[in-house]
Amino acid sequence: MNNVEVFDVYGRKLSSHHLIPSSSHHLINISHLHAGIYFVRITTDQGAVMRKVVKI
Repeated sequence: MNNVEVFDVYGRKLSSHHLIPSSSHHLINISHLHAGIYFVRITTDQGAVMRKVVKI
């Protein structure tokens, strides 16, 4: 299961994207989101990581 999820500061999931395992680069379009703080969770077979993203 390889995917990327975008959450707002309240923990609401705003989007979810399936990743193609054979690619090492992925582009997630957040242009539709307002300026603010978001959290991105990346989940792969090796585990999950969550990072804060600030959109200005």
